[in-house]
Amino acid sequence: MAFQTDSHFLIGRAHINAGSPCQDYCLAEVHGNVALAVVSDGCSSGSRTDIGARVIALSTIRAIDLASDFVAEGYDKLTFDVSARQQEVLSGTQNLLGLTLQDLLASCVYIYATPDGGFVHLQGDGVVAYKQRNGHLTMICYEWEGNLPYYPAYAERGLENFIHNHGGDTNAVRLTAERWEFTPDSGFQEFPVEGITLGEGIRGITIPLPPIADLEFAAVFTDGVNQVENMDWKEAVRQLLGFKTTAGEFVKRRMSRFVKDAEKLGRGPMDDISAAVIRVTHPEMEV
Repeated sequence: MAFQTDSHFLIGRAHINAGSPCQDYCLAEVHGNVALAVVSDGCSSGSRTDIGARVIALSTIRAIDLASDFVAEGYDKLTFDVSARQQEVLSGTQNLLGLTLQDLLASCVYIYATPDGGFVHLQGDGVVAYKQRNGHLTMICYEWEGNLPYYPAYAERGLENFIHNHGGDTNAVRLTAERWEFTPDSGFQEFPVEGITLGEGIRGITIPLPPIADLEFAAVFTDGVNQVENMDWKEAVRQLLGFKTTAGEFVKRRMSRFVKDAEKLGRGPMDDISAAVIRVTHPEMEV
């Protein structure tokens, strides 16, 4: 098997109307036998978080590439090392460019996939989805209470204040995971909502991928997918993964078509929206 990747981000209607920049960013790349996909969402109440989202995404890709030799020690070691390298880049960039903490407030959700397995790691909020070759689609939406997500930049400074703003108890549930599955025959099926503690959310959530041999697509989205006018987030995800072709910039093409279709129902995406997708190809099945 092999991997193909693509990603795309678009500005939301609310930011267009306000004359503010797109605060989302995303990347998807293949490095040898490792496929990577990352999305980052800058905090709307922050400052120059369009810069922060780019710094987070770029530093994450670079950190994973440098940390790949730790895979043999387990995914926990890799995610820890990636987080540490993120902090090095954030601190260095802040000093070099004269940025503030408010400029760097951006979430990070990334996929790490190899032929032997993979995972998604979530620092903040967003949506994780994977579609199997039989058409079975799993979607998980992660949301922080009070719309106060954790941002990697808090690890360097601001963590104490972040914990205080969430009530001060790191064992209290402050993050929820809403899981749905879709099959062409049965439609949508809801699963019990999972509660995640403040401490767990700060450490980051790791979600194992299904067996790679069964996968067709693994994807991560920023929470703009939850804010498409007159469209449920699950349907938005389903449509965004409904690729008619997978040649070239397949995510960019699908997202552009999705926005045009969504605007027939309303004003389309109200918030910025990003998608980064890994496609698992099976050459033996495509000859």
